[in-house]
Amino acid sequence: MKKTLVRVLSVSIAALLLASCGGAAKTDATPKESDSWLFSLQSAGTTDFYQSSGVLSVPVGNLAGFSDRPFRDVQDLKLTDFVALWADTSKDSFSADPPNAALTYWDSDATDAVAHTVIVEITGPVSSAGNVLSMTLQILSPSGATLPAKMYWASLFIDNEVTTPTTTAACASATADWKATISAFYGADTPTNAQFETLATAMEAAETVYYAQCMTPEEAAACESANEALQKAMAASSTGQASNAIEETFQTDCMIAITEEMNIMDGLSTGAPSPSP
Repeated sequence: MKKTLVRVLSVSIAALLLASCGGAAKTDATPKESDSWLFSLQSAGTTDFYQSSGVLSVPVGNLAGFSDRPFRDVQDLKLTDFVALWADTSKDSFSADPPNAALTYWDSDATDAVAHTVIVEITGPVSSAGNVLSMTLQILSPSGATLPAKMYWASLFIDNEVTTPTTTAACASATADWKATISAFYGADTPTNAQFETLATAMEAAETVYYAQCMTPEEAAACESANEALQKAMAASSTGQASNAIEETFQTDCMIAITEEMNIMDGLSTGAPSPSP
């Protein structure tokens, strides 16, 4: 974006919220076609299951994602990429709607071992330590089934996530960096002009990364266009307000940024700093 949303969007958001203009904000954008990812996890040793907590701990040998037709993408994953899927809080995310999985394991490491399969829900939390992935499970089927404390050659096939897993991890990192620069900017106490510009520049750079990692190019371009139109309309208006149609376009096309901006601003108690003379 040419102008940082923290400098510009926060003003626009405040104006839209406080002006109580006609026309309700549109919070649901038209769904876009995207990859639907499924995941395959193969153990590299004995898998432990803790009956009292329902936690499964798997030493991971292989972890991969693959997308449904017509995309047919394949991607090897780091454990941190997989864990980051639970950091997403959107309505279709794993944290909001936990995934199901087919857990297959052998009951011993003998040559005559028998394979068993249960259907589970990964209710979370999901975490990693070294090459071990831990997650909380709830058994869905067969009814009344239990899991042994030790499992051999375990594998998990996990249902879909409608986003690229590494993109989710990158977005979470970009959001954290953006939040840090916003906090630094708003936490500055009467900075000099040079300090003010340094903080604002860092914030704008972090925002650019946020847009690259958390929005598609089409979404970012639409938001930039809507934001520029809103700024021009507000500057030209004697009341400092734009028409309802322009405001609604801005709210729709910039909803991702507005939501994240408001989440960040909720944690701050100070207004924008004023540089010292």
